[in-house]
Amino acid sequence: MSAPRAGWAPALIGLALVMSPARARADFEAELVRRVMAERGLVPLDDPASAEGRTVTRIDVAAVPVFTPADPVPDSLNALHVTTREHVIRQELLFGQGDTYDAQTVEETARNLRGMAVLTTAAVVPFVVPDPGGVGVLVVTKDIWSLRHGFVDLFFDPARFSDTLRVRGALTETNLLGLNKSVALRYARDPWVREIGQSFLDRRVLGSRWLLYETVDALFDEETGVTARGSYQLVRPFYSLDTQVAGQVVFEHDAGTSRALAGAEVSEVVLPARPGAPALAAPRQFDRDTWTGGATVAWQSLGSLKHRLGLSLTTANRDLTPVEGVPTDRHGDFFDAIRRRPEFSNVLELSWSLLPTDYHTLRDADVYGVTEDFLAGPQVTASAGLSSSALGSDADFARMAASAGWRVVGRRQLVLGAFLRGGARRQGGEFIDRFVGLDLSMYSPRTAAGRLVWKTSGTLRAANRNLGVVALGGDAGLRGHPLGAVRGESAWTSNLEWRGRPLYWMTYQLGAVAF
Repeated sequence: MSAPRAGWAPALIGLALVMSPARARADFEAELVRRVMAERGLVPLDDPASAEGRTVTRIDVAAVPVFTPADPVPDSLNALHVTTREHVIRQELLFGQGDTYDAQTVEETARNLRGMAVLTTAAVVPFVVPDPGGVGVLVVTKDIWSLRHGFVDLFFDPARFSDTLRVRGALTETNLLGLNKSVALRYARDPWVREIGQSFLDRRVLGSRWLLYETVDALFDEETGVTARGSYQLVRPFYSLDTQVAGQVVFEHDAGTSRALAGAEVSEVVLPARPGAPALAAPRQFDRDTWTGGATVAWQSLGSLKHRLGLSLTTANRDLTPVEGVPTDRHGDFFDAIRRRPEFSNVLELSWSLLPTDYHTLRDADVYGVTEDFLAGPQVTASAGLSSSALGSDADFARMAASAGWRVVGRRQLVLGAFLRGGARRQGGEFIDRFVGLDLSMYSPRTAAGRLVWKTSGTLRAANRNLGVVALGGDAGLRGHPLGAVRGESAWTSNLEWRGRPLYWMTYQLGAVAF
């Protein structure tokens, strides 16, 4: 396990030029819908609001491939990508043929489709049918390129390349055979361990509302041999505002050797002297064998303010063994020094949240050209968990956490948000693992010159026995620095960016960001 790297990083002032597909530009979406309607001989309603209350007598789905004749690249490249299949789109619809047209349900369907990682844009619009009391609905989606490779972490010292190279990456297909399933091949390397693994995500198991995710990694340690870790999740989410019951089952296991590296070497921790035992320097290294299993059931109320209640039971076993050289009677000192202890626990936890249903669509907020959904109004969460020897746990403790905030979406797409969070663990007569945090954000109105975006976030920890860490870099609060460039127990970051309006060329756009 890597030790936190405390430090600071200077604010960067720079200019970034961004070129990407004009994915959801308003007139591009409108042109896409118009073209599909013309190809199918459909006529849009003059007043979409007049569809309210009519009977849906026809539903058409048009799944548009990644590249079209309007793109500056040959559409023959579509042969390398399977377009999302029509039945995959249809199973996401929250209405069916014969239902009464409801604008809120239609908008929620469009919002769900926009949230699919395999689509770049989605529109759901009514059209004219021969029956005066009926209405047709056209669903238009456009795929995004789904095969990609990315580095999560890349670091090395040029003077000692082979001894310091640390890399972590993955090759991922997010829309396998156009079925909205993901498969990935992952790999990683550090000076001690080589890893290779795979993951699979099925967002609709056998067409149901259940989601299945599994991942397995093999770890080849130069010193301790081959071990493995994995995670398996079966989840039924709140897939609509009217869904009242959700749940999940999770099991995770992890075995291997954890090391805190200083370059290519394992750093040391000094165990304090005690009567009959001198101070001892020991490698910050230990073998781990952990597993966690749990189940959660949640209930959601109806209405404009959603109450969600969740009840979960989690069983966790953390078996840690220091390396040879640390005497058995000093194991406790070692675990105190690294702030990690072996522990078996059964935790019963109750959670509650309050969520609004006031969604707003914005453009050029976090991503150029994309229709983005922002939730406005109050948001409150609270949870309390109990571990007791009566439940079979090694230790008696209670943990609690809460957050509260408000987001306002005003005129001309002005967005203001403020959220406060905090938590602690009560054990042995004292409050440990205490933390408080504050998150503030502002999106200025969109103008001809673009918009300003300001985000600030802070986390303060005390009595941090469970080694909570804040990692900064990249999009995680520190533009211009690599992921995880700075780590520590507490942090405060603030970013101010100017995001210019994009310039469009065919279906591509060129934008500028100053930060």
